Amino acid sequence: MSVTPAAPKPRFISMRLRLLTIFTLVFALFAVVVFVLFYLYSTDAAMNRIRDDMIDTLKGGIAGVDGDVFQIIADFTAEQPEFPNDPRYARHQDWLATIHRLEPRAYPYTLKPTDNPREGLWVGDILRITRSPTETKWLESYTSDTSKLFDGFKELTTNMEPYTDKWGSWVSAYAPILNSQGKTVGVMGVDFEASYVYSVQRTIMSTAIVAFGFSFLVLFIVIWLVSGALTRPITDLTQTARELGEGRYDIALDKLTAKHGSDEIGVLAQVFRSMTEKVRQREETLVRKVHELSIQIDYAQRERQISQVTDSEFFKDLQSRVQNIRQRKPASSPSETQPTSQPSSQPSSSAESHT
Repeated sequence: MSVTPAAPKPRFISMRLRLLTIFTLVFALFAVVVFVLFYLYSTDAAMNRIRDDMIDTLKGGIAGVDGDVFQIIADFTAEQPEFPNDPRYARHQDWLATIHRLEPRAYPYTLKPTDNPREGLWVGDILRITRSPTETKWLESYTSDTSKLFDGFKELTTNMEPYTDKWGSWVSAYAPILNSQGKTVGVMGVDFEASYVYSVQRTIMSTAIVAFGFSFLVLFIVIWLVSGALTRPITDLTQTARELGEGRYDIALDKLTAKHGSDEIGVLAQVFRSMTEKVRQREETLVRKVHELSIQIDYAQRERQISQVTDSEFFKDLQSRVQNIRQRKPASSPSETQPTSQPSSQPSSSAESHT
């Protein structure tokens, strides 16, 4: 016959720990969603701010460029003796340096258009000042199939997706340079280093993580305290139930009832107190009945034992002998008393007994 193994005892997990775990998981999920939304919103807001700063810098830079003078500079050739000592070109470069000085994040430059819509020729460049005079060459061709720079010959254009070229990683804004007749004679670009954008994103990320960690810690403490306040009455009732199981019915639940009033815990304490009183009364009744039943059982046992003795053959035989003795005793009594009272009649009595 197979023996059914005993079911394993379930592992005890306190309600406080369960509440703490549930609320922590819910908050963690909520915090992750909020963190992602906050990061995206903050990053988008920061990128918009960078974009606005670039556009403002670009507009201010173009406002300081005379389109007609720029057209003359752009028409110079490398063979002309005026290059690069022409003061107009020097003033143009000085203006680009001024833009960079006013907005250190900005790296401005200018190009002139060609017949190829995806080509431009370098005119001015701040990198000739901040890095090397030959960083870009005069009227050197620049072509690209993906750059949005060439859209800047037509209208103000921005590229907020960080990209990388041989000079570094950037985000950029471009706008056309117009002469007095409104004709596009060049384009000005303003680059912000992508490292600045990445730095802003990292700052947002670190700030969000610190805020998330601090909020998580505060909420963890709050949940711990609240869960303790919620589960403490239940813990008290559990301890009371243990004491009740050990037969202690003098348990005071008045404090718990008064503290929680008419809420669920207070009602539960009242019900528990009523149940305790009923259990006490029932146990007293049960003890009394058990005592009475014990007396009845003892009496029945004595009767049964007596019955067993009286119904035995030995007792019946003994009883029969006693009965015989009792029957003989009245017959022998006159013979014992007669010689004293009537001595003359003893021989005849004796003779009669023999006959």
